[in-house]
Amino acid sequence: MNGFGRTPLVDSRLMSAVDRAAQEKYHIPGLVLMENAGARIWALLRDVLLPAGECTLLFVAGRGNNGGDALVMARHCAVEGRHRALVVVSELSLKEPGAQHCSSCRALGVPVLDWSTAPDAVSEACAAADWIVDGITGTGISGPLGGSLAELVAAINRSGTPVLSVDAPSGAGDGVQPEWPVVDARCTATVGLPKRVLYLPAVRPHCGRIHVVPIGFPPDLVREPDTNETIIDHRALDDLIPAIDHSTYKNRRGVVSVFAGSVGMAGAAVLCSTAAARAGAGMVRVFCDADIHPLLAGRLVSIMAVPLEDPEVAKPISGLDAERVSAVVVGPGWGVGEERHALLEAAIESGIPGVLDADGIRLLTRLREKGGIPRLGGRWVLTPHPGEFAALSGVDARSVSFDPAPALRSVCSALDAVVLLKGHVTWICDPAGRISVVDGMVGELGTAGSGDVLAGIIGGLLARGMAARGAAEAGVLLHVEAGRRLAESRGFFLAEELLEEISPGARGKRGAR
Repeated sequence: MNGFGRTPLVDSRLMSAVDRAAQEKYHIPGLVLMENAGARIWALLRDVLLPAGECTLLFVAGRGNNGGDALVMARHCAVEGRHRALVVVSELSLKEPGAQHCSSCRALGVPVLDWSTAPDAVSEACAAADWIVDGITGTGISGPLGGSLAELVAAINRSGTPVLSVDAPSGAGDGVQPEWPVVDARCTATVGLPKRVLYLPAVRPHCGRIHVVPIGFPPDLVREPDTNETIIDHRALDDLIPAIDHSTYKNRRGVVSVFAGSVGMAGAAVLCSTAAARAGAGMVRVFCDADIHPLLAGRLVSIMAVPLEDPEVAKPISGLDAERVSAVVVGPGWGVGEERHALLEAAIESGIPGVLDADGIRLLTRLREKGGIPRLGGRWVLTPHPGEFAALSGVDARSVSFDPAPALRSVCSALDAVVLLKGHVTWICDPAGRISVVDGMVGELGTAGSGDVLAGIIGGLLARGMAARGAAEAGVLLHVEAGRRLAESRGFFLAEELLEEISPGARGKRGAR
C-alpha cells in the first residue's frame, strides 16, 4: 500500500510477478497460495453473501488458477456440509493442481458436470442454483472467449442466478474489447491486489461489488509493485486535505472567483460557488453577465455576485487579480459564445490555479483546435465527462471507456494539466502520467448540477492551497461520499442537497486551537 486509502492497481503481468516472487523468493508454495485464496473467498461467500439456511452452489472451474480457487471453494463447501455443492468443469482441459482438487471433490461426493459433454444439464444447473461461483478464466486472457466457453458465459448470464467471480468476471482480460463476452457478476473477489481491468469504465458494471481478498503475500510484494496507477477511497482524505488552522480568517482560507452561469443556467453558478464555499474557501465571488446578475444577487447570501465588465473593453478583471485571488473556476453553465474566449485566455494567463468544467472545456477544445492553447502550468484541473473528453482528446468515447489511460496521459502531458474523467468510475491523471481511480458506482449522482458541485469543491480545495492533483482526488472522494450518504438515506436527490454533505469531510484533520 502506498498510504492509507491508496492501493496499487495491477495488471495480470504485475500480479504474476508478485505470485512468482512469493514462490521463488519467499518459498511459499503455489498450492498454499491457491488454498489460501479458495478458503478466504469461500469464507466471504459463506459469511457475507449467502442467505440464511441451506442453498445450492454451483462452482464453475476453468483450467487456470481461478478454476483451482473455485474447486478449493467447492471442497470447503462439501466438507462443511451445510450447503449442496455442484462442480462444472471440462475435464479434458483440466490440469494440475485443478485436476487434483476436482478428484478431491469427487471423493467427497460432489456431483461433477462436464460442460463439454452435458451443456444442457449445466444450463439447467445454472438456473436451479442459488449462487454460481465463476472461475472460468482470469485477467490474463489475451483475446475474447470463443466457442464453448463463450456459450458457457452466455448460459451463466442467461440463468439470472447471482454470481461471485473469482479475481475477475470471466472474459474480462487486460486487453478487453467491446464485443468480448463477459460474465455479469454480483460480486467479484479479487486476489491479493485490485486489478486495473475491474475499474475500466466499460468493465466495471460487470463486476458488482468488489472485494480485495488477501491470501498471504509478503507485505513487501504488495506494498510497492511497479505501477503508477492506484485506487483511492475515502480513507485517503485525511492525508489529502490540510487541517484547518483555528486562528485563520477568510482571506487566509482562500478566495475563489467563479465564472459561471448564463440565461437559463443561473443555477450552475449557484451550485458551483456554494460548493466552493462548502469545501472551505473563505470567500467566493461569482462573476456573471449583467442580465443574470439580479437573479444571482437575490439567491446568494454568503457569496458575492459581481457583474462582469464589458468583455470588449480591455481592462483588468478584478476576479483575476493573482495577488488577491487564490483559485478560479471557469465554465459551469457559462455558454460558449465568442466573447468568452478572451476571458478564458485571461484566466489561464493569470497564473492562478483553477478548474475548467463544462463550457470552459468546450472553449478550451476550440482553442486547441486552432492551435492557440498555452500550456496550463500544472495548475489547472479539467473535469470532462466522456463526451467532452472525446472532443478534447480526439479519441472516440467508446474506445476510452475500455481503457482511459493512454488518452488521459497524452492529454495531460500536452496541456500540462490534471484531467479528471468523470463517470461511474473516475480516472484522474496528472502531467507526469500518474493515475488515481475512484470507484464511485453511485448512480444517484447522475443528476443535473452534480458536476457543477464537483467543480466548485475542487475550486475551494485549490483555494485552500492544495495542489491540482490532490484537490482533484479529494474533490472526487468528497463528492462520491456525499452522494453515497444521500443515496442511502434518501434515495434519489437533487444536486443542491449535496452541498451540506460536503462540509464535514472537507474540514480535514482537526488542527491546533
